Amino acid sequence: MLIYLAVLPLFMLLLGSFQMEVAPREFVTTLKNYQNAYASQYTYSTFKNSVIFASGSAGLSFLFGTVLAWLVERTNTPLRVVFIPIAVVPLILPGVLESIAWIFLLSPKFGYINVALMS
Repeated sequence: MLIYLAVLPLFMLLLGSFQMEVAPREFVTTLKNYQNAYASQYTYSTFKNSVIFASGSAGLSFLFGTVLAWLVERTNTPLRVVFIPIAVVPLILPGVLESIAWIFLLSPKFGYINVALMS
């Protein structure tokens, strides 16, 4: 089942990346797709932005997680019982629900935060 759901689609994606359509339903094997991708002016700026974003979010998450863990375990914080669910809830929520929540908050038309800022 794992092969059917994970490995086969990845294999087809990899195989398709080496093919180029020369006519309807006629493909040739080539490296042209990779040449176009790496020759693009946007490839390196996109990679740089991705590395900056990933490093920043990992660093902030590490900092926030360390401070939160220290507060919960080593101090006698009054709201200690509130911090534990705050740390666990993101692990429980599925990604789709999290995406929908962000849409409700930041949508240009009906997002609660945007509506509040516009009024």
